[in-house]
Amino acid sequence: MRQTADYIGTSYGSVRLWTYGQRPAPVGWPSSVKFGGRVRYRASDLDDFVAHLGAAPAPPPPPAPAEPRRPRGRPRKLAPTPAAAGGEGGAA
Repeated sequence: MRQTADYIGTSYGSVRLWTYGQRPAPVGWPSSVKFGGRVRYRASDLDDFVAHLGAAPAPPPPPAPAEPRRPRGRPRKLAPTPAAAGGEGGAA
């Protein structure tokens, strides 16, 4: 991966994070190929990636609709209604 970073002119840490999915990879980032325990990239895939770096970026996704906010803290008790308070009208 260090050779990949040197080849495309970025840091080793960025390539590592993109490869293992710990950070969203840039658009067009090539998929890796494993040989034994090593992760490699095809030179032709890297050339295509570098060639398309100056292309117009994809438009950002539309913002998600905002969910209504819930009030903070413990819910308040509702005031008792006269019927629920055990008032008049009970059977004897």
